Amino acid sequence: MTRGPATAECVPERRDRSRADAWSALLDRAAAGDPRACAAFYDESSGLLFSLIMHILQDREASEAALEDVYTDVWPRARRGEHRHGNAVSWCLALARDAALARLVPEADTRPAVQLPPLPTTSAVVDPSSHERLRVNRALAGLTPRQQALLRLTQFGGLTVDQAADRLSLPRTVVVREIHAALQALRDGLA
Repeated sequence: MTRGPATAECVPERRDRSRADAWSALLDRAAAGDPRACAAFYDESSGLLFSLIMHILQDREASEAALEDVYTDVWPRARRGEHRHGNAVSWCLALARDAALARLVPEADTRPAVQLPPLPTTSAVVDPSSHERLRVNRALAGLTPRQQALLRLTQFGGLTVDQAADRLSLPRTVVVREIHAALQALRDGLA
C-alpha cells in the first residue's frame, strides 16, 4: 500500500511545531520588552493553558488564579530564555500543569507535622548592625509558608528534593518549582 500526499495525521504535528515556533518568537520579543508581544502571547496562549488548568482543577475561580500564576512565572523565566530549551508550547503547558497541581494541594496541608529546622538568623551571615540584616530578614519574611518550609527542609535541613516532596506529600515538580520561586524571590529581594 502506497501513501499519497500528507495525510490528516501529519497536519497536527506541523501545526504544533508552527505554534511552538510562534510562541517562542513572541516570548523572545516579550523578553526583549515588547508589550505588544506580551499581549499577543497572552491572547495566543491563554485559551489552551486555561483549558488544561480547568481540566485539572474543575473550578473556574481557582483556574483563573492558577492562570495568573502561570503568566507571573512565564515573564521572568522568558527573560532568562528558559523557553528556548525545548518546545515553547510544552514548556508553557508544564508551567500550567504545575500551577494547577500547586493549587490542588492546600497551603495548610503543606505544613509538615515534623519539627522543621529554623531558617538561619541573618546575624550568623551578616554583621548584625548592618542594614543588610534587615534586607535579608525582609526577603525571608516575604516567602510563602510553603516556600519557607521547603527551604528549611532542603537548604537547611539536609533533605533532598525527593525527600521533601515525600515529607510534604507534594509532587516533585511542585517542590522544584516552589524552591526555584523561593530562591528567585530571595535573589530579587536582595538585588
